[in-house]
Amino acid sequence: MVRSRKLQRNKVQDDSAPWLKYFDTACTTFGILGATLAPASSHPPLQLPLLDPAFLQTLRHSENQTWVGCPAELLYFLSTINSLRSLSATAPERIQVIPELCHRLLDFCPATWAEDFPDRQHHESRSHLAHAYKAAVEIYTSHIIGASPGQHYLSQPFIDAAIRPAILHMLAISPEDFHIKSLVWPAFVTGAQSDSRELRQMVREVFQRIWVSSCCYNSKNAVGILEAIWARSSHEPWLEFVWQLEENWLFV
Repeated sequence: MVRSRKLQRNKVQDDSAPWLKYFDTACTTFGILGATLAPASSHPPLQLPLLDPAFLQTLRHSENQTWVGCPAELLYFLSTINSLRSLSATAPERIQVIPELCHRLLDFCPATWAEDFPDRQHHESRSHLAHAYKAAVEIYTSHIIGASPGQHYLSQPFIDAAIRPAILHMLAISPEDFHIKSLVWPAFVTGAQSDSRELRQMVREVFQRIWVSSCCYNSKNAVGILEAIWARSSHEPWLEFVWQLEENWLFV
């Protein structure tokens, strides 16, 4: 929908009302994050987002307009990963894009992103936020494409080692800090991947802080789904479990 509107705006003068522009960018962000926890589309994408640099500019605009907090580059990667779910493992586009995707995701620097902000007092919180999002995106990516043969990046040991630092980054954001409300999606993904009581309790604490800070009822819903994931005796991947739920959840 957003790309369709963008094409229309390229043909005519862009005189859209500010609220409509905000709607476009917000829908883009929510759609990408929401798609991670919903069944894959049955229609292959016409073009992979990673091959569409103009789409990254749209996401950068969205980053400046919405409160979600996910760095535009990571949303860009997530959109590509979502698209890969609709392609077969042998699709040429998939084979072509995965090495570049992994390279760019690995190279994304949370500290650099955090410091690219005019108000220095927010640099530390933004760094914690970006570290949490990067780890969550890596967790999600590991479920969709896994590690390349012979590579440590996105392997199970890599993901296992990334969970605790990601949670500690989230806990480093004060409940009084407005960035706390941006942690719902990374806290859910990281929590779902956590397999120890200690880590799960730490994730509960993150959601409690989100609730106390913003009264975001979505944080309660997220914890409810996490408790269901943690209570399972099945070895089925937690993401498969979420995709099979009767309701699709948008945790932002």
